[in-house]
Amino acid sequence: MNNQIKLPEAPATHSLIADIFRFINDRIGRNTIIGFYLGGSLALGDFDEETSDVDVLIIVNKSIDSVMLDSLRQMHNDIRQQNKNRLYTNYEGVYLTAKQAYDPTTIDMHAPHLGSDGHFDIEDHGSELIIDLWKIRKSGFVVYGKDPMQVIGNISNKDMIDAKVDLFKSWWLPKLESKEAMDDEYQVYAVLTMTRIVYGIANLDEVSKKKSAQWCIKKYPDYSSVIKDAQNWKPGNYFDAVERVYDFIDFTNQHIKIYTKT
Repeated sequence: MNNQIKLPEAPATHSLIADIFRFINDRIGRNTIIGFYLGGSLALGDFDEETSDVDVLIIVNKSIDSVMLDSLRQMHNDIRQQNKNRLYTNYEGVYLTAKQAYDPTTIDMHAPHLGSDGHFDIEDHGSELIIDLWKIRKSGFVVYGKDPMQVIGNISNKDMIDAKVDLFKSWWLPKLESKEAMDDEYQVYAVLTMTRIVYGIANLDEVSKKKSAQWCIKKYPDYSSVIKDAQNWKPGNYFDAVERVYDFIDFTNQHIKIYTKT
């Protein structure tokens, strides 16, 4: 089976990706699968075996009915139970029809979604999926199937940045206003996410967390300390910088306000 798919450079991903493809092939048939793609850090080139998860996109040639949905739900549960390495409980994904993938900015985007916590159901997808599809269309890793440029409709850089802004307003702004508590790992995630937003607004582009962080360190030295601390953090290490994190989120919010006025 492995010689029929392509695997990324990161060895830790190989068994999971091979298992996902094998199980999907068994459940819905290869003739149903148009493409199997990897996004996120594997698309942008900053995958970290200790901290990254795996983002999967499956494009199919027909809608997923209730019987198939139940079968896929059980399949993903079985994969998680194998737990061969940390990625088996740290992957998520979306199943789109060819029509949805080809017209992602206007068509109804209710589609099966596997959450990082293992839940699997039909969900409404908005800004976050636009960002993910933009990444995959630009530089996604093709495990199986057609070039993503052939199956994912055009998403402009501005569409992608506007989606980032919408996601910030719906997810991060309420946290900023309430100063919601965040654990160490989420503080790190917040800082590095903000570097991507600030970089994206300034450059109308998306790059890896490492590149956006380095750019922000040089461009905005007042925030270099918290960014460097986030870059150097490893699971199990201490990171308690809530005030500095929210200060950087507020700094990002000011950039968004300027962007939305232009």
